[in-house]
Amino acid sequence: MGEIKVVDIEEDEEEQDGNADTNAEAPEARLFVKEAKSARSTCRTCGEFIPRGGKRVGMRVYAGGRTVTVWCHPRCWLDSCEIGYADSNRGKCFAAREKICKGDLR
Repeated sequence: MGEIKVVDIEEDEEEQDGNADTNAEAPEARLFVKEAKSARSTCRTCGEFIPRGGKRVGMRVYAGGRTVTVWCHPRCWLDSCEIGYADSNRGKCFAAREKICKGDLR
């Protein structure tokens, strides 16, 4: 099964500036935690503003024909996580593109 890579974006950007070859091999993070740079971002789950300097969970999603980052409060993100067993063999992991078999955790 695929892994979720959690990185600190500010540290990741510093590494990208120094070595472009390393960046080409590393997969893009789909999920990350970061401090809010301003108070303008809103939580996708509850719709409230995320305060400046507050922690937020960023997720890369495909919307409107492009990949965008959506933000959530850490608590809202944790509350919305669901883990269950696959009830059929028809599922496929969006991130890893691997088949999810009946009875597997998803």
